[in-house]
Amino acid sequence: MMKKFSKHTPEQIVAKLEQADKLKAEGKTNGEVARELQVSEATLSRWRRTYGNMDRHEAKALKKLREENEKLKALLGQSELEKAALRELAGGKLLSPARRYDAVAHLITLGFSQRCACRLAGLSRSTYNRTKKLENQPDNARQTDKYADLRVWMHRFADTHRRWGYRRGWRKATQAGYAVGRDAFRRLWRQEGLRVYPRKATKRTLPVDPVPRTEPARRPNDVWALDFQFDSDYHGKAIKICNGIDEYTREHFAFRVDRSITATQVIEMLDIAVLERGVPRVMRMDNGPEFIARALRDWVDEQQAVAAFIPPGQPWHNGFVESFHNRLRDELLEDNLFEDTHQARYAITWWSHRYNHQHPHSALEYHSPSDYARMWEEQNTPVAA
Repeated sequence: MMKKFSKHTPEQIVAKLEQADKLKAEGKTNGEVARELQVSEATLSRWRRTYGNMDRHEAKALKKLREENEKLKALLGQSELEKAALRELAGGKLLSPARRYDAVAHLITLGFSQRCACRLAGLSRSTYNRTKKLENQPDNARQTDKYADLRVWMHRFADTHRRWGYRRGWRKATQAGYAVGRDAFRRLWRQEGLRVYPRKATKRTLPVDPVPRTEPARRPNDVWALDFQFDSDYHGKAIKICNGIDEYTREHFAFRVDRSITATQVIEMLDIAVLERGVPRVMRMDNGPEFIARALRDWVDEQQAVAAFIPPGQPWHNGFVESFHNRLRDELLEDNLFEDTHQARYAITWWSHRYNHQHPHSALEYHSPSDYARMWEEQNTPVAA
């Protein structure tokens, strides 16, 4: 009785063929050789056709080649499955965790394993299983949202401070009495869809070795930065704005709004500022015709101040006021279309007050400019004996 069928490796087949050759040399027939090797004559004949001219090393190499081919076929099949899965999810990018979770659930219904589906959707298995467990809980077993009041506050805050991000929002929330960490606030802020995206701006290539800033501010009212900003009203007419910034406290201490502004009008604006704040040590300006005018130069000399003109065509040397212009445009000018200069002047007055007294400035440890100036005065005012 023949032995039960078993699969032979290429090395075993070559060894049995060598044994068969020895038996044939002894004068045995094909049937006797097949019975001796415990295989059928057809199998022995097939082995000779496939492995007859091989030695054991060649058979081993053939076995290895076949194994590699099988692996390649498996990988190719898996790759095709993954391509089909990605085509199934081609409705858009999976940016949010909710979309990734839905994608995993959909792939599982198509027959993919959870491990493969999570890998294709870019979602960890632990996150998927935890979310699935929470969804399967009954409503009365789910935890109540302890941040419900904070979420309502976030939306009210974002309605009145549309261009403020989560950092300033978190600062105001803690001042309002909400006990929440910055990371948790950031997560809730994004869950509520309140993320503020920066407006697109053309990148400016800086010189390889930029000129260092000169005359840095050492205290409040030490260096004033002046510059012009332009906008247009509802009728398409130009609106010109002259802004003055204290470089140390970032206070917006003066501005003028008109169709055109001359050097004389700039002097009038500065006269009022000097009466309120005193004379600065340095006034930083660009080389605009209003600033290089003889009248303004004479006024600066009379005040015994220094006019620091930045290099022509290099506005980044007046970076504080340029940064302020960007914020003014982002939070006010881009969102409003003024009827005339009177309406623009009123809106900028309101916005300037909010900026000076409420805006948490990142460079001032998230204090408002006026609060920072007050704190500096308290810390540096000598106590009377």
